[in-house]
Amino acid sequence: MNKRIYSLLVLVFLTACRDSQKATKLNREKIAILSTSEKTFVPTDQDLLLAERLVKERLNVYNAEMKARNVDFAYTTGDSLHYESDTIQFEHYYRQYILTVNDEGDKVVAMNCLCMLNPFDKEQDSWRKNKVVVRDGGHCFFQISVNISRGIVYGFMINGLA
Repeated sequence: MNKRIYSLLVLVFLTACRDSQKATKLNREKIAILSTSEKTFVPTDQDLLLAERLVKERLNVYNAEMKARNVDFAYTTGDSLHYESDTIQFEHYYRQYILTVNDEGDKVVAMNCLCMLNPFDKEQDSWRKNKVVVRDGGHCFFQISVNISRGIVYGFMINGLA
C-alpha cells in the first residue's frame, strides 16, 4: 500500500514540475518587442513573464466583472449577453511590448494587444516592427502597462466600439 502511495506522490510531483516548467517559458510566437525612446532596457525572459503574469491577474478580474455584469443583465432583463465573447483570453492576442525606463528608473512594459493582424499587410510581420494603432474594435484591441520594478499594473484600456 505504501508503495502505491509513494508511486502516486512521485507521479504527481513529476507532473507538477513539468507543468511549472511550461509556465515559466516565454512564448515569443505572438510577441513583438519595440522600443520607442532612448530610455529603454533589454528585458530578460523573467521580466516579460512577470509582466504577463501581472496582466493575466488583472484580466482575470476584468473577466470576472464581465461575467457578473452578464449575470446581472440576464437577471434584470431575462436576456443575456455572451459572456465568453466578452472576456479577454490573453494567450490568444498578438502583443507588442514597448519597453521604457521611467524617470524613477523603473522598468515599464506597455502592452499593445491585438486579437488579429491586419489582413492587408503584405509583409504580415510589420506588427513586429511598428506600433499598431487601431481605432474602435472593442475588446479585440486593448492596451495595458506594467511597472515590473514595482509590480504595478495600470492604464488598462479597451478600445471602444464604432
